[in-house]
Amino acid sequence: MFSFILLITGFFMYISLYKITKDKLNPQAIFLLLWYLPSALSSMDFLYNHSLQRIWNTEMMLVIYLSGVAFYIPSILLAEKAADNLKNKIYYSKMYKSIFNFLMIMSIIAFIIRFKSTGFEMVFFSDASDKKSLVPLAIPFINYFELMIPYLGIMAFFELHMNSTLGYIRRNILISFFIFSTIIYSLLFSVSRGGLLISILAIIYFYNRKKYFTWKKIFLFLSILLIAIVSFSFIRLGQGSSVFLLFGDDILSMVFSSVYSYIAFNYENLHQLIRADIPMSGVWYSWKFLLKPFFYNEYELNSFNLCNYDTLFFNARTYLYPFYHDLHFAGILLYPFLLGLFLSLIVKFSNKNILYLLLVMALQKSIFFTAFGNYFFGELVIFFPFLVVFIIIFFNKKLRVGRNKNFRSKVESQ
Repeated sequence: MFSFILLITGFFMYISLYKITKDKLNPQAIFLLLWYLPSALSSMDFLYNHSLQRIWNTEMMLVIYLSGVAFYIPSILLAEKAADNLKNKIYYSKMYKSIFNFLMIMSIIAFIIRFKSTGFEMVFFSDASDKKSLVPLAIPFINYFELMIPYLGIMAFFELHMNSTLGYIRRNILISFFIFSTIIYSLLFSVSRGGLLISILAIIYFYNRKKYFTWKKIFLFLSILLIAIVSFSFIRLGQGSSVFLLFGDDILSMVFSSVYSYIAFNYENLHQLIRADIPMSGVWYSWKFLLKPFFYNEYELNSFNLCNYDTLFFNARTYLYPFYHDLHFAGILLYPFLLGLFLSLIVKFSNKNILYLLLVMALQKSIFFTAFGNYFFGELVIFFPFLVVFIIIFFNKKLRVGRNKNFRSKVESQ
């Protein structure tokens, strides 16, 4: 019964936001839909492995449901029709290009330093059962430039479509870097589903905002994406992994097992935290991304008594986990409300200034995968690329924007 309530609530919130925004992939609507649907799947106790999962108690149900309501309130209050402003073109300043070029060069250097130790072996083509284990460890500090690669790829893609004065050399540089960021780095060398998702979801949202997608096309693309994620899991972990065998060893059971396991056990980890009834930790878990550099030893020694519950080797936790850990019910109401407010404001800004669309594009993975963790600011390495993208947008927010055919000649003559 509760699963049905979650399904109805998710679709109701999505439809109500879509009716206002006319945006099929409106970030707030997708956030809510993809929060309630996995929640509904994870609450279906007839699918449970009762040696690993417990039926949800009342507190777990309230946490899941009310957190969505808290996010929905600012989203519906600030919702507005998505602007059709991608017909505009942007005149990119020398400052923007200088910053982008510097980060692009540094990210390539970081990539070379990390992967030269393996002779630049393309891990994707390895016969190892766990390909990810062959990827060399990231190098401290330098890895912050490497983290930017998928996001710089998004920026390259965006500029390819939006630059009003794009020359031949610049175009080829951007195309080459986009291929490097998606195919070479994310797929062949780091076998990173996360990196690929950052790029793919950003591109899908961009074309959605350009009104290229019908409902049928969106459903097709997302279905292909789901199949690709499952297939990538087979490639990365191997078919013998227990991830794929919960419901049987035929192909359909293995596919469903993969999807179900990666979702449901994340909720079970949250459920374990709620059942444990531990004391509130204040700010130490939710704000770890900012506080850890200043309290490194305390975090390493777990002086703040932070508890991370796992189920088997499934160590992902829903985005609510740190919020509940810190403030219990107050946390699951406060932080989703603030996230809903933040996303609503960024989307409003993107309606007025199309450069902010870059930040919306960069946040797509965080929006789509709330069931898997806090990909907004769970760790400094997660938050850092968003901060860099925002800074670049902020310092270039006064770039000239135009729509008419003579725009290029006008800006070049100034």
